[in-house]
Amino acid sequence: MKGFYIGYINQLKGKYRKFTLIGAASFLILLFISCFSFGFFQEHFTNGVFEINRETTFTGKLYMQPFPFIRVEIEKGYFKDIMLVKQGKFGISEDDMDIKNLNNSAVDITGHLIYFNGQNVLEVTDIQSSDKVINIKPPTFINQGVLEVTGEIVDPKCYFGVMKPGFGKIHRSCAIRCLSGNIPAVLVHRNENGFESYFVITYPNLKIDNTPILKLIGKTVRLKGKVRKGRNWHLLQYSEAMHPLIIKEQAFSYYQENSSPPEEEHLCITAK
Repeated sequence: MKGFYIGYINQLKGKYRKFTLIGAASFLILLFISCFSFGFFQEHFTNGVFEINRETTFTGKLYMQPFPFIRVEIEKGYFKDIMLVKQGKFGISEDDMDIKNLNNSAVDITGHLIYFNGQNVLEVTDIQSSDKVINIKPPTFINQGVLEVTGEIVDPKCYFGVMKPGFGKIHRSCAIRCLSGNIPAVLVHRNENGFESYFVITYPNLKIDNTPILKLIGKTVRLKGKVRKGRNWHLLQYSEAMHPLIIKEQAFSYYQENSSPPEEEHLCITAK
């Protein structure tokens, strides 16, 4: 039969050969474009770092309120407040035997550093009282009154470097477990320019108990509460009486690669 082709006997000829070559080339080009587009339009990883294989020791002053942190002097007259968490999905408590009686004292603390966007968290592996005389005053938080802040509630350990992504719906179950272990909750607000502000959520009784906010994690929410402005971290006192509002079930679905902390004087919030 004229034009009939048997692959294991004949060579492909004429219009069949031309059609096959054009079709194969078109398929490969389309496949390349699809693969490139799929990768290009994916959300990029953050540049947060978790030094899992490296331990760093800091000497500074330990504070347990309004959340567990160590204040260290980076250079003369410049201080950094590093949030403290335990290994695994647990926060640090004043009832921990290795921390009891160390509040407001000089300590040598060792752990795995987590950092992103100017913020630091330390996964503590060891803490000891320090013999050094340290003249470090507690940070000042300036009262801003009752304000509304829109953003996403995250667990800072994952968000700042341990997990990628450490935010959004895909990370919700992990964040719930971390915050259930009393790691301090952080409300991340991002303004229209991609600049982020970080509000540590506190409670009227000064205890970390994130149970009331677990239903809000991984969603875009608006919280209203007393805000205090700090240098490294801001504070937002949460109360269910302030009627938290879920703006949408999906949290941030984008990530600004070039986001950086706002100016010290600028808070990305709206007064009400």
